[in-house]
Amino acid sequence: MTWFLRPRTWFAPPLLVLALFPGRAAAQGWREAQVWGVALASRPALAAGGLGFAWRDRGRTRIGAAIAAGASDDGSAAGRVEVTWHFLLDPGRRKGLAVYGGGGAAVSATQHRHLRPWVLLVVGAETSPVAKHGLFVEAGLGGGARLAAGVRFRAARQRR
Repeated sequence: MTWFLRPRTWFAPPLLVLALFPGRAAAQGWREAQVWGVALASRPALAAGGLGFAWRDRGRTRIGAAIAAGASDDGSAAGRVEVTWHFLLDPGRRKGLAVYGGGGAAVSATQHRHLRPWVLLVVGAETSPVAKHGLFVEAGLGGGARLAAGVRFRAARQRR
């Protein structure tokens, strides 16, 4: 099995970059927090809500992580963790919808099943990406058809 087929190795390159250049990452861009809900049409289906955090550079890139807890369609407890990278098509839009796409990795867990890692592909739209808060909606694939929606709270990072 090659290294890129092992989910635990997917997190190593981004973490290594952040560890080597923490000052550059913290000196610019945006910090974001989100409250979100996700529905996954799979076997078993999943509905969950939770929190997420992200860092956005001054360009078009957002890197984030989110966690959600909820229930599967058989009534058992379920959870999902996602690590995503987004490419924003119009990051400076002050009004209206801004579209983005991206990918990442997700892990779904249910009470009676093993952890299941997935490759994640998303397309989304958010309101006013430079405002202090905005709504978002996403559709994608990653362990089944995926719909997510929520609100993001943003704070601009100041140069030091």
